[in-house]
Amino acid sequence: MSMNVNVDDAWSPEPELLEAAPRRIVSFDDVPDRNRPNVLVMGGISGLLLVGGFALFGIAITKHSFNAVMGLPLVLAGVAGLVYFPLRLRQHLSRAEHLLTNGAPVMARILSADNLNGDTYARSVKYQVSLPGGDLDHREVNVDDRVLPKRIPSNTTALMDLSSGDVELYIALPFRAVLKSAPRVTTTATTQEPARPVPSEMGTIAVSDAPEIKREKPKDETPQPKRETFE
Repeated sequence: MSMNVNVDDAWSPEPELLEAAPRRIVSFDDVPDRNRPNVLVMGGISGLLLVGGFALFGIAITKHSFNAVMGLPLVLAGVAGLVYFPLRLRQHLSRAEHLLTNGAPVMARILSADNLNGDTYARSVKYQVSLPGGDLDHREVNVDDRVLPKRIPSNTTALMDLSSGDVELYIALPFRAVLKSAPRVTTTATTQEPARPVPSEMGTIAVSDAPEIKREKPKDETPQPKRETFE
């Protein structure tokens, strides 16, 4: 990406973010959510820990060994993982939804975008934003490269919860705001002369705009008697 720095970049919020809160939102499925907790993988690991702990616990009891307590930490870790990661996902989605529906649009400046974990499109983005009170805060978030501006550094939109100071880039959230009402389209009616019905070949009435043809009355061509003259 180009590193052309221009702090005077024009910025304006997206039209859908200018509507009064609460806004309507929809899930953004065009690109993956790069900040979503991987519940599937972490839940699988937690499940393995839980099964391993129970297995170790069962083997120790079968052999009448006091080593049964060794399986207890694995069981506890598995249970904690199965509870914690779904909870983290709900918190992540709830935070994004709250920012989208009620957050105020503010300008943020993307400073850099670095490759993340060898993924083709995953980027670790650093940006700065002014918090309520004037403090300049630097933050970092994962963003899909396909929604990033073509030029970095660049100005973009962030959404801020003015009560808590929580803020995030609009392009990094898994939802998008949509306009509540589509713009009205006005049409101008034109007055036209009504068409005259004419008989069609099938016996039905068809409409024609052809001008009326005036037919002249045929002249009487009957020969008139000649006037006789007397000399």
